[in-house]
Amino acid sequence: MSERPDRKLHLTVDSGPHVGQTLSSDGGQVCAGRGPENEFCLGDDQTVSERHARFYCAQGYWFVEDCGSRNGVYVFRNGQLERLSGPELLQDAATIHLGATRLRVALLKPSAAQPIAAAAQPLMCETLEIRWEAGAIRYRLSGSAPVSRVHTQELAPALVEGLVQRLEDVVRLANLEGSAGAARAWEEIRSLGAQLTRQLVPERVLEKLAALEGQPLQIAHDSELIGIPWELASIGGTTWGEYFDLGRQVILENLTITLPARAEAGANSLLIVCNPTGDLAAAQEAGEALLRELSHGPAAVDVVLLAGARATAERLLREMERCQVVYYLGHGHYDATAPERSGWLLHDGPFTVNHFRRLQTAPRLVFSNACDSAREAAQHKGEHGCAANVGMASKFLFSGVEAFVGALWPIQVESSAYFASVCFQDLLGGAAIGGAVRRARRETRLAFGGNDLSWASYVLYGDPRWALPAWRGAPRPVSEV
Repeated sequence: MSERPDRKLHLTVDSGPHVGQTLSSDGGQVCAGRGPENEFCLGDDQTVSERHARFYCAQGYWFVEDCGSRNGVYVFRNGQLERLSGPELLQDAATIHLGATRLRVALLKPSAAQPIAAAAQPLMCETLEIRWEAGAIRYRLSGSAPVSRVHTQELAPALVEGLVQRLEDVVRLANLEGSAGAARAWEEIRSLGAQLTRQLVPERVLEKLAALEGQPLQIAHDSELIGIPWELASIGGTTWGEYFDLGRQVILENLTITLPARAEAGANSLLIVCNPTGDLAAAQEAGEALLRELSHGPAAVDVVLLAGARATAERLLREMERCQVVYYLGHGHYDATAPERSGWLLHDGPFTVNHFRRLQTAPRLVFSNACDSAREAAQHKGEHGCAANVGMASKFLFSGVEAFVGALWPIQVESSAYFASVCFQDLLGGAAIGGAVRRARRETRLAFGGNDLSWASYVLYGDPRWALPAWRGAPRPVSEV
């Protein structure tokens, strides 16, 4: 039996197919699920059960419980995502996960004003500035405080380099070997991530970061630190990539980038480039599946598909001029001796950073689902801000791309396609990119268990609060080039 609460329950979907949807109740009970009979209907989330969860009041307090759902109800507790086994007392600002839907809880006094829907609220973002000096790393967490402290950690370069190399080796080998290698590697990755955190991050900085769970965090680090997989550092056993809506920004000295003007024509356009070399049938299927998914969705999106022999450098450059988002699913290559020769493999050969000189108008977002596509060579302060040996991610950003998502290491086609599908589902629903990438990491890890570590390879360069501008107008036909 439900009772009348002394506080109003307000639920906001801040990730998933129903992002921005809200509900307020002081009636004592709210049921959430896919069925239309629920007070909070999540009909577009196929991972949610017909009757998934119940929020109810007892003795003046709000609780949540699982209604026997297929995929469970999860809460964050002590830095860990835990599945409910019984009723859970709700706290203000708690995060509840139902399938692919993440709910933010607000408990309001009767006199409190109705909160603004999450989709309309500007997201606050903390910046963790990390500067490298000989023998030490300095941290400054900047927010709204007028005075901020600088925390210094002595650095043992050889030890840190060894941990970074071991992390790379473990993830790379696990992704190349498939399920057997990944199953053995996950615990080692967690251990190495914890060791790397202890070596790099002062305890006081970790304490401050722990209070930012689930929030946007932008790491602005010196170019010398670009090779450190900050996404795999940990708090309470949870990687930073899953703990925050995490984005990176590289600090380069004496470098100014002017963003190009955006053409209105094609502002609603998404370019999918898949299987240009013709030897990745699974990539072709994944690209076509995403095209079909978006063609039946509510968003007004003009989807252009370049696949197989159509995916040449000339056609790619021509279509990139017209589109807002580029999604590549195919082979990537990284040249450690000459990073400027790194890039994508198209039907007519490599597509490298040299091709970007012909790009007059850059897309807003590039999602590179290719092995090693986010790898970069460390730049040094003495090189006047940017040496010539930059990789693909840097060159896209220098060309005016606002956000870049790529993989640091080898990835598997099936899991990487799933990762991208979750991302695009959120992005086209209006979510910020940091939250979309974080949910994709978690959902891919849950979907593939310990048998695939592709989710651990992704990095986001850009502001985690960045979101696609509203795509308006009548639905456009899906086209192939």
